[in-house]
Amino acid sequence: MKNRSDPATLGEAWDGMQVFLTGPVLAMGIVPGFLLCVPGLVLFGAALVLPLVLLAIVITLVGAVLAAPFLLVRAIRGQARRYRRRQPRSARPARAAGSSA
Repeated sequence: MKNRSDPATLGEAWDGMQVFLTGPVLAMGIVPGFLLCVPGLVLFGAALVLPLVLLAIVITLVGAVLAAPFLLVRAIRGQARRYRRRQPRSARPARAAGSSA
């Protein structure tokens, strides 16, 4: 017999995940010993910690991508500044009389 049901939509998947995460919390009041077993604690802790770890990784990657252009321009400016300091004054191009810095 073939399974002819449609695949779950995004909303249904999200609802299923919420039931999976909130089920143990609600069951604690009904069955107090439910989360006292080690596998239950491990699985429940993993269900809570794993999304936080993934969120931290994503935020770090986004920050690195957003900071890359700034750091690249800063490195290029630093190299140009060091290159100018290494040249003798006689080799440097003359500045206009009204310019500063």
